[in-house]
Amino acid sequence: MKKSRVIFTIYISPEEINKHFNTGELKMGNLDLFAEALQVKQNDWAMSCGAEYRVYKFGQKFIDFTVKLWEKNIFEEYYQAIQHYKIFILEELTKEYDEVLYVDLDVWPHKFTNIFEEIDVNKGIAVRGFSDDKQKDVKALEEGWLTYVPIPRSVSTKTALMKALCSKGEVDCPSDVVFNTAITLANERYMQRLNYFEEIENTRDMINELKEHDPFYADYIHCMYRFNNESVFSYLLFKNKVPWQSLDEKWHWVSNHRNPEEACPDETNLVHVINKKFRNVTGLASKEY
Repeated sequence: MKKSRVIFTIYISPEEINKHFNTGELKMGNLDLFAEALQVKQNDWAMSCGAEYRVYKFGQKFIDFTVKLWEKNIFEEYYQAIQHYKIFILEELTKEYDEVLYVDLDVWPHKFTNIFEEIDVNKGIAVRGFSDDKQKDVKALEEGWLTYVPIPRSVSTKTALMKALCSKGEVDCPSDVVFNTAITLANERYMQRLNYFEEIENTRDMINELKEHDPFYADYIHCMYRFNNESVFSYLLFKNKVPWQSLDEKWHWVSNHRNPEEACPDETNLVHVINKKFRNVTGLASKEY
């Protein structure tokens, strides 16, 4: 008998990663100052939803997972390893729980609305998509170019890779936006159908080929392709015909460089604080909650 519901996040300390793997790659900055308050708030919200709450931290499980990425020539950076890890844990938890919600640690519950009662996971994986900040570059990307040179984590790079994978795999791509996995609601049936880790090596090979030559996108775009979890997640969602539903701003409102001082609308349930300006969103100093 499965348990009913769980909400989980990942809090892997940069200090522990940098010390164990002898790297200085990861930096937490302001998130580290608010980590405790964020976990308490997420836990309180989970309890109000009748869900368990779990926080996955640095340990042997993550170390073993990272080693497997190295062995499969998937590993690119520790930040990206964490992004794959959350999908691994999501898949794992759906075998134990009927409904599983992943939220990044920088997601602040603004209102304690029960997401499990509002969104029926049986209708499909629930996730929100995003496009480039500038409308002119949304249009430019449709023509295979951009007005700027992107970086691997640019939304346009992720979108281009998603579409390139679909094109190469002869898969219908019904979306012009790449999905952001910071807030993802799923169940076992759809995670098994997504088949993320069973197809990881074949997808890796496709990305490596596209990185060298993509017949549609400009070379300064496709040279930035990486094994990005959001591009791959989106591609496999379409390839394997996984039912999905789009979260709206009420369930995934973003605070970033476009609106750094803007307060979230009253009806917002979850705020994704990408810019890490938590005080603007929460009204708290660090560790007050």
